[in-house]
Amino acid sequence: MNGELLGVTIWRIRDGQDEATAERATADTLFTEGERFRFSIEAPRMENSYLYVIDREVYADGATSAPYLVFPSQSTPGRGNVVTAGKPVFVPAQRDEFPYFILERARKDQIGEKLTVVLSPKPLRLPLGAPSDPIELDRAQVARWEKQWGGRVELREDPGGAGKPLTAAEREADRGERRLVRNDPLPQTIYLIKGKSRAPIMLDLLLRIAREQ
Repeated sequence: MNGELLGVTIWRIRDGQDEATAERATADTLFTEGERFRFSIEAPRMENSYLYVIDREVYADGATSAPYLVFPSQSTPGRGNVVTAGKPVFVPAQRDEFPYFILERARKDQIGEKLTVVLSPKPLRLPLGAPSDPIELDRAQVARWEKQWGGRVELREDPGGAGKPLTAAEREADRGERRLVRNDPLPQTIYLIKGKSRAPIMLDLLLRIAREQ
């Protein structure tokens, strides 16, 4: 296999009778404005990798906003962005004040959010902002990363996974109490990213927001 595997599960946060629940969403899910979500990242690398997430608004003409580093943040615990085999990283972290993102339009012509996942074998020297005040990154620097670390992407979706709730095993992994093993649920979407072995990889996730009626 030529490339790196990256597992992604987007979790829609639903209000339950007693507490909020998390349900799986597919890569092409159409969200509504105001929905809450979080996501988890898994990678079958035995060595430590460091996870970073960049957020950009996407507009109807294809333009994007400035890039912001939304993970890790100043509230992320030490090594809270480290991914290894069997150890998923949930974004935002369950221990954050608000352990979810909210899809809100900043402009009427905004059609979605582009979340760029970066997985690097070495830590990146980036400034960290507060969860409510992320650091703006240099557009040119992000463009250079995309050219160096991006690659052709293939994906495989779990066809029956949409709507399934967070399992007990995944909940324990979210809290850092255990690692996921072979018989535990696989990520909802598995991406094969073609690139150089052991080099950083980048993956764009587009969360589309439904048009107002």
